[in-house]
Amino acid sequence: MTNKSEILDQQPPSDESAERAIVGCVLLDPAIVDDVCEIIEPTMLYTEAARLFVGRIMRMSDAGQKITAATIIDALQENGELDRIGGSAYLAECSSVLSTDWQFYAEKIRRMYGLRQIIDVALPTIQRAYRGDDPSDVAEAMENALAAIGADKQESTVTAKDAALDVVLEIDKAIRNNGSLGVPTGFPKFDNNIGGLFAGQLIILAARTSGGKSAMAAQIARYSGDAGRMTLYVSLEMGATELAMRGICADAGVSSSVIRTGRIDADERKALSEAAERYATTSIIFDCRPRQTVASIRRTARRLMRQGLRLLVVDYLQLIQPADLRIKRYEAIGQMTGDLKALARELEIPVLCLAQLSRESEKEGRPRLRHLRESGSIEMDADVVMLLDRPVGGIVENGQRQGDACLDVAKNRSGATGIFYLNWDGPSTSFSEVGACDQPNYEPAFADCSGGSDQW
Repeated sequence: MTNKSEILDQQPPSDESAERAIVGCVLLDPAIVDDVCEIIEPTMLYTEAARLFVGRIMRMSDAGQKITAATIIDALQENGELDRIGGSAYLAECSSVLSTDWQFYAEKIRRMYGLRQIIDVALPTIQRAYRGDDPSDVAEAMENALAAIGADKQESTVTAKDAALDVVLEIDKAIRNNGSLGVPTGFPKFDNNIGGLFAGQLIILAARTSGGKSAMAAQIARYSGDAGRMTLYVSLEMGATELAMRGICADAGVSSSVIRTGRIDADERKALSEAAERYATTSIIFDCRPRQTVASIRRTARRLMRQGLRLLVVDYLQLIQPADLRIKRYEAIGQMTGDLKALARELEIPVLCLAQLSRESEKEGRPRLRHLRESGSIEMDADVVMLLDRPVGGIVENGQRQGDACLDVAKNRSGATGIFYLNWDGPSTSFSEVGACDQPNYEPAFADCSGGSDQW
């Protein structure tokens, strides 16, 4: 078995013959320069000679200079690089390459570079482990670094043909899903008009303290879980038992205060037991560890993706710990929303993140986008922003009571905005849409699609 010192003494993975071959391919056919530079960069080359050569042709291409074998040699000579790469003898050796399959050589170079990157991540990880650093911090740093290695492997360009094919596939998927590509929320008007929660999107659900955002998020998670969609509910405020109790009480139609005071009659006990049995079958996974970072949430979500994760709920944004405690709070919030958005795109699932509204929303009568607490980047990073308002006395418009609460889709990057009026059931801590019903083909009118957050 190879010991540690023998492993560390080995030369890092590289393929010098592939590097010479890519130089030869460019000299034989300079027209491939731009294509080569789309796949590899100078830092990916292991030998100095190849690194200098690719760096020079890339700078020539960026400057719009004419690229031929002669102009490349002249540029190397003028910049004192020809001798450093081994002179004309090196270029002649490279030009003797038997194959002109430059894509094959470029991919080999990229693959070797990826292996060296992994080694570069592993070494400081090993050093920190020997130093006795906190295991979760070490694992977090390692996972972030490993994730960054593959972040640039996506194709930089997509043809109109491929994009059109993706659109057709999305249309067919929408038909199979009875008209919606999103994850349904269980609120019929919302799902019919907005389409649900879409994969790859960061959806912000914001409200004031005790405004009902956790109750609504738990309700959406329950609906998703009951449909067999694996849902990860990350709560930094409540424990799994408390969250499950809310869901069971809502299902049973029994107030949680009855349980807390111990005044449970036989009928309520039976209803709660039956509700608990139903709740046990729902596909919800709770992660209620306090003081979590986006990186720790990402680790859990990535692990569950292998088991079919369909929805991530984070309760709530302002309780997430910043990765760097030294930066200002508004910068940290901005960094976290950006990371959550990146996570939604990486995993291709909706990320529903709860957020606090500032006290100014109470003074002005109703919440607006500017009331998102602590950072304007919340609005910028989010694909959808929903503002939940549950004022004392309910929602009154033109002297008429519309409901107990209002859900304002104030921003929707890819669709309609509008307002949904809600009723609130305190004992079961649950919302229902005003005028909604359970009929599958129900097509309610939108409260207001035209004005978004600026109209009621």
